[in-house]
Amino acid sequence: PTYKEGRDALAKFISGNLVMPKAAKEKNISGMVYVDCMIMKDGSITKLKVRQGLGYGCDEEAVRIIKLMPNWEPGRANGQAIDMEYMIMIPFNMQK
Repeated sequence: PTYKEGRDALAKFISGNLVMPKAAKEKNISGMVYVDCMIMKDGSITKLKVRQGLGYGCDEEAVRIIKLMPNWEPGRANGQAIDMEYMIMIPFNMQK
């Protein structure tokens, strides 16, 4: 699966929508939240589950951002769109 406008557009979408949680700001938390999901053959994103989180509200914020995303280009096998597991990484840093 791929984000329709490419990696740079995905990074811009994430940074443009990310709101650093207050608790994470207070504790100076930085890092990456890894979220497993399914990209369905229609491009929709389902079955979100935090694989590795940071806590302090960052995990919930990562899931919120992914739920805002437009449909992706689905994965393909033998030329056919298929449902596929995927992991999306959401970066959190204190420059935000």
